[in-house]
Amino acid sequence: GYSKVGYDYERLLSANYPEELHQYIVGNLPSVLASRIAYFLNLKGPAVTVDTACSSSLAAVHMACKSLMSGDCEMALAGGIRTSLLPICIGLDMESSDGYTKTFSKDSDGTGTGEGAAAVLLKPLQDAVRDGDHIYGVIKGSAMNQDGTTAGITAPNPAAQTEVIETAWKDAGIAPETLSFIEAHGTGTKLGDPVEFNGLCKAFEKYTAKKQFCAIGSVKSNIGHLFEAAGIVGLIKSVLMLNHKKNPPLAHFNEPNPLIHFHSSPFYVNQEAAA
Repeated sequence: GYSKVGYDYERLLSANYPEELHQYIVGNLPSVLASRIAYFLNLKGPAVTVDTACSSSLAAVHMACKSLMSGDCEMALAGGIRTSLLPICIGLDMESSDGYTKTFSKDSDGTGTGEGAAAVLLKPLQDAVRDGDHIYGVIKGSAMNQDGTTAGITAPNPAAQTEVIETAWKDAGIAPETLSFIEAHGTGTKLGDPVEFNGLCKAFEKYTAKKQFCAIGSVKSNIGHLFEAAGIVGLIKSVLMLNHKKNPPLAHFNEPNPLIHFHSSPFYVNQEAAA
């Protein structure tokens, strides 16, 4: 998962080192990012750079799982990367005033940004058991969709979010009532959080009337929004929670966003570490 944002880096190189253009042009092609990993590790299967913006790394995981199921490959590396090569603002009117992400909080005023890279090694469960691998977790199902037409191309569609969650549950063959934790996107924006929260509520309400039985959190409150690597970091956090049997508190959360009503929802927020 990777998305190219602007060409400032290339412009600086072109302006300052035009004679060395041939040395850096290939390395700045998005398609070469996945190819470079395959080249370095001598991997022969599909090598694809996925760009679906903030869902890129989870789209990569979804596609890798489908490739494993279809037999395109025997194991897969899936992940995402976000680097900030230049100290410039994103300019999307979504950054928080203090650099922190306060997911679901009354004090939220935007997302704090971060950078990093993460990946997971995926194999069919029976193969991992046969090979004696250390198994951190099992992906039982996944789903992917699009918003379609909304109020604007960056505006989320809660109905589409509800549908993709339901589809993932069906693919996994699980009952929503059995869930004890949801890792949310949780960007910390005043309108984005309530839309995501309402989409989740509608998905649960079709299957259960139980209230406040499922914890909800977002790793963005700890490390910021990693954009194309955001999803894979959330996945790794969730898997580590399973391994350590601990649910960490949601950082920078005191009072809920007034548009979010936890008491009448299936969700609650952990404010201290819980087993």
